[in-house]
Amino acid sequence: MAPVSLTSKSRFNNRLVPYVRGDSTSWLPLCSSQPFLLLSRLADNNYWPRGYWIIHDEADYFSLQIVLEGELDVTKDGRRYCVSAGEAIVIPPGTVKLATGAAGKCLKRYIIFSGQILSAFKHELNFDTVNVITQFCSEKFDRLFSRAFQLSSLGEVKDAEEFSTLAFAIILYTAGKLQKSSLPPSIVACREYIENNIAKKITVDELARVACCSKSTLKWQFNKYFNMSPGRYLTGIRLDYASRLMKDSTLPLSVKQIAARCGYENPLYFSKVFKTHFDCQPSQYKKKIRSAMNAENP
Repeated sequence: MAPVSLTSKSRFNNRLVPYVRGDSTSWLPLCSSQPFLLLSRLADNNYWPRGYWIIHDEADYFSLQIVLEGELDVTKDGRRYCVSAGEAIVIPPGTVKLATGAAGKCLKRYIIFSGQILSAFKHELNFDTVNVITQFCSEKFDRLFSRAFQLSSLGEVKDAEEFSTLAFAIILYTAGKLQKSSLPPSIVACREYIENNIAKKITVDELARVACCSKSTLKWQFNKYFNMSPGRYLTGIRLDYASRLMKDSTLPLSVKQIAARCGYENPLYFSKVFKTHFDCQPSQYKKKIRSAMNAENP
């Protein structure tokens, strides 16, 4: 299997290089000639003045550029993309030109990734094409990035497990944002409403009002994008939340309490639905999780 790296042939605007500033770090395994699941490099507070540009020829990595202030222009495969403050862009391998946008400055942070994971799952993650993600920045991403940057700033990452976990979390966060940005506003509104009201009773009529469309249109959209009905989608979110509550050792909740937090008034009905989805009772599921956690932390 061919080794992976984080390389490209770069050309840039030499005249403006003295005005470019930023903090960059990297974390690469020591034996970079071997194949790896994931390589990554991070940069923060990367400031570009008006007129600055850089061209990466034959880049062999995926790039995630997050604009904090100003604008970034990206040109790849003959198409131009404008990325504004608060937005991000995912750029697959290949030749790409990055330049300061019309705002006259660009303050950004970026992460470049390479490795077997992204190569194998780039289509599933929607990383195989250029995508601009609106409303990308959040407190959650700031925490993930800041901690990963802090770890990689140490030169040698002492806690490789934590760093790898953070890197994967950033990838999954980006993939989730990509999925949301590709969904119609009505679906996004429904999902956010469900997540914010998961302990309440929610009907399809209610979701249709949130989505500002008819029930038939809503059902058609859910079937198109998720291959399931709104009701089944709602059940999936509730049960996924129930699973996460059971895995949280800091919340020793009973099955009845978990059912209530997930919007089920009747714990017996909750147990029935849970068993259909996970092929075991909630109490059995909790026991399996506790056993696995005890095995990992004897």
